[in-house]
Amino acid sequence: MMTVVSMIPRRQGMVERMIRDLRMTTAALRDILPLVEPCLAGPRARELALLEAIFEEGRVRRAFTVPNPRATARALAAGLHQIECTMVRFCLMPGLRASNLE
Repeated sequence: MMTVVSMIPRRQGMVERMIRDLRMTTAALRDILPLVEPCLAGPRARELALLEAIFEEGRVRRAFTVPNPRATARALAAGLHQIECTMVRFCLMPGLRASNLE
């Protein structure tokens, strides 16, 4: 089973690969981002369900205490989304790349 710790680097790598592999101009990428956002509803719902399952399983196994797995999953998903948005914006700045974030 995937853990939250293993999920975060995978997600960061996905964003970095997406930006690199698109090979679009900065202006084109900025134009397309608002159009792509609605397409992300399904993947984000699956991510939320995965996070909730991880927190619920951890709660059942008493690995950690989470009073509300769904609320915790929503909070983490929102935080990850903000990190993703920041990485994309950072990568759109002239001369900068996601690898500069390390």
